[in-house]
Amino acid sequence: MKSPLATGDLPPRYHICTTHASHHVALVAAPQTLYCGTPGVQVVPWVYRRRACKACLDQHFTDFRSLTLPTLPCRVEWDEILPKVRRERYCRPNLCPNDEVDLVFQHIEALRDDEDGLAWFILQRTTFMTEVSLHASRCERYQTDLAAQRIQERSEMRSRRVDVIRNRLVDMGFEHDIIALEQSNPRVLRRHHLVWQIKELTDKNWNDIKPSLVAWLTDLRKPRIQKERLARMIRRQATIVQMLRDYVLSRPPTEIIPGPADLCFTEEISGLINHPDETVFSNSIPALRLRLPQFASHWRQWIDRRLLSFLPSATKSGTDATDVHPLYLATTFFECTGPTGCHEILPYPRILAHKCMTQQSGEYFDTDGGPISESIQSLGCEPFNFDGNKIKFHADASGAANTLVGLCELDPDEMTAVAMDGLNARFACSACSSGEEEAFVFSWRVAVHHAVTAHGRDKSTTWIRLTESEATAAMDVEMIWLEIYTNSWIQNSNCTLCRQRIGGGEELIIHWNLTHEGPVHDGSVHLHPGAPTDVIPFPVTIYLPRLAESKDGILTSQSPS
Repeated sequence: MKSPLATGDLPPRYHICTTHASHHVALVAAPQTLYCGTPGVQVVPWVYRRRACKACLDQHFTDFRSLTLPTLPCRVEWDEILPKVRRERYCRPNLCPNDEVDLVFQHIEALRDDEDGLAWFILQRTTFMTEVSLHASRCERYQTDLAAQRIQERSEMRSRRVDVIRNRLVDMGFEHDIIALEQSNPRVLRRHHLVWQIKELTDKNWNDIKPSLVAWLTDLRKPRIQKERLARMIRRQATIVQMLRDYVLSRPPTEIIPGPADLCFTEEISGLINHPDETVFSNSIPALRLRLPQFASHWRQWIDRRLLSFLPSATKSGTDATDVHPLYLATTFFECTGPTGCHEILPYPRILAHKCMTQQSGEYFDTDGGPISESIQSLGCEPFNFDGNKIKFHADASGAANTLVGLCELDPDEMTAVAMDGLNARFACSACSSGEEEAFVFSWRVAVHHAVTAHGRDKSTTWIRLTESEATAAMDVEMIWLEIYTNSWIQNSNCTLCRQRIGGGEELIIHWNLTHEGPVHDGSVHLHPGAPTDVIPFPVTIYLPRLAESKDGILTSQSPS
């Protein structure tokens, strides 16, 4: 029997060609799709010698898995008759052209009753497709190599353009701006839409894009300079803070020393922190370290002058502007009016170490337009009473203290708080008692706090100064309470060695074991300079028969008989 191919019964396209070069050359030379004519399409199923876009694949190709395949009389794989376009390259699974499928199926059906003819057709088809597939694989490799070469050429062209533009901008004085930009994000300049282009830079093109690039870099310069200044300030502030910490550890634990913000905001040190030359700052550190006692002394004098300005004129009468004696009087009390609203009654010098005085309060402004807000935030504190709204003179507390000093038959204008502490005087409040002859007894500082918070300005209070024996009895009771109150006292303390704030007795033990590798001893902690100095911050109750006699009186104070 003659072969169907020999008789010419098959369509012309199935006559076997000895070469397929002409088909593939046409595919390479004309990058338009076979079906819709879309130009520039790179998807070419080479085994079927046609170019197709996504729409063409959807419309003119079939998923091989959806076909109902007829039975073949010989053992042959369908992939040898209809090779499938693989998913790996075209992101579509197992595709075959519809016309190829229809023609193959038609001829298999037409030769269904002619076994020899069908076998001959299958042999010729598989031989033809094997030859085509071999050439197609070479074309795919060529296309892959060509695409890689084209990508390399485009990348090299872009790189040359980037380098030329960068060099020209450097010549115009933007070197520091470009270096800072590349350090923060190396891709910003390269991927700028005027730079990252696939064409060589000509003089005309440079003149067209130069104004835009110059304006872009100029806009970035101001925030960059501010950012660099802030980073420089924070780095130098950290050096000053560490220097201050070393100095604090060398001083007595109860000494009041300016905080980091107070030191950094002094005129001389602030000028060094903002100095543009790093060498000037570095060379100044040894001299600053030696002058820290002088800075601390000047700071204390400056704060004292500010506190003196809060005192009423009567208190300051007869003293010059540099006399700080009024601050040490037993009748000098201030009130905290800071952002936390604690309204604590604060004597001098305890107010100098009160935490609210340096607590950050929000808005800050720099007259030079610099990032003062961020620099303060990095310190975690602000200069003492920075906004001027954290302190006021406490007239009620001063009046109560004046009464107590008078009960001791001393001059309120001369009696200092330290001298008042040395009297160890105790006072009973006739308005408050737990029984007819049981009195609440206070130390003088606690009595001032009680008079202000419990009775205030509108309610008169009869204070009774205890005799020496009565005061001794009260202090004996205080000692009993002191053992119970020890843990609370430790909560107002700092570690003597590293000045870390201690939260309680258990924390103290853990801290010493882990940090200092030793047992706790009597000198392990010291009272924080800003903490209350009272033995116990509350009254004690004692038996006081003469309390009943004062309840019928109208005096606001009573001395011991």
